Amino acid sequence: SVFQKYGLQKVTLDDIAKECGIKKTALYYYFKNKEEIFITMLKRDVEKIRLEIHTKIECEKTPTAKIRTYMINRLKSFHQMKRYFDIFQKDDVPKIYREIMFKMQKENLQLEFKGLTQVLNSGVEMGVFRQISTTTVARMLASITIGMGHAFLAFDIKMNYEKEVDGVLEIIMQGIEKIATD
Repeated sequence: SVFQKYGLQKVTLDDIAKECGIKKTALYYYFKNKEEIFITMLKRDVEKIRLEIHTKIECEKTPTAKIRTYMINRLKSFHQMKRYFDIFQKDDVPKIYREIMFKMQKENLQLEFKGLTQVLNSGVEMGVFRQISTTTVARMLASITIGMGHAFLAFDIKMNYEKEVDGVLEIIMQGIEKIATD
């Protein structure tokens, strides 16, 4: 909350300690500086969300349900991470934070592509999906989900995640080309 209130550049260790209800010296016992505190918080929150999504996906039985669960919960994760988005919208964000965030986003995206590709490959092997370029479809699903999530954050668009995801999946699973019937 203090990072949101003051921004990354202006927040002090005194501000953080006061918010936590501890002395500044106690912070120094665990962290070298405010940058380390922020990065630790960010990594912890990202990892927690990643684990929650993975756990929910693993509970699903079918490849389609796994994809739906990924998309819905990934969209919800944008809501959970909104405070970081708000912080990064401030002009005073030092370059080091932007670089760390970019690196984390890249790592997450690679993990998402890999996980979705595995789900799609499983679906092809089970005969649920036709032969497709699973890597391409995985990238497309992740990109659609992330694009929708960014729309939520950047433009404060309210959405019913389940309804939106079901609409997207209906189009993807059925295709968009109209099949001629004779």
